[in-house]
Parts: sequence; structure tokens; C-alpha cells
Amino acid sequence: MGVFVRNLTIVLVLLSVIAGVFVEPLVDAAGGRLAGYSEIRWALILGMPVVLWVSWIRLNLQPSKSVLATVLQSLAQVALFSGPFLWIVSQAT
Repeated sequence: MGVFVRNLTIVLVLLSVIAGVFVEPLVDAAGGRLAGYSEIRWALILGMPVVLWVSWIRLNLQPSKSVLATVLQSLAQVALFSGPFLWIVSQAT
């Protein structure tokens, strides 16, 4: 079960970096505008991978032995991952 959370973390880190690289075209394609793209770009490229890996290390100290624990750990990682994107949605005009 811990392998699933690890693989999910790797996928989320890759998605965060890719979204950070292409944040401006993605927001423009959605019809939004941000005042500055550099802050969110740095947060997605450098900040979120660190936060996700530290969270995974913390979750790895308490390995999931049940399906419920795996689901809760996966939801925690997805919630951390979605934070910057929710900020983009709230700031884009």
C-alpha cells in the first residue's frame, strides 16, 4: 500500500513541475489573467515538490497497513497538490 502513495507522490511532483513550466499558457487558455506568473511558477516548480516529498517522508514514518489509511494518505497528498491550483482559480480574473 505504501508503494501506491509513493507512486502518487512522484506523479504529483511531475505534474506540479510541468504545470509550473506551462502555467502562463494554461491560465491564458482558461481565459484567466494573473498579475504575476513568477510567484506561482516558482511555487509549483520548487515549492510543491519539496512540500510533497516532506509530506511523503512524514507519511512513510507511519506506513499504511490498511486500505483506509492508504486512501487517507493519498487524499492528503492530493489536497497539498491542489492548493496552488485553487489559489490560481481564486486569483485569476
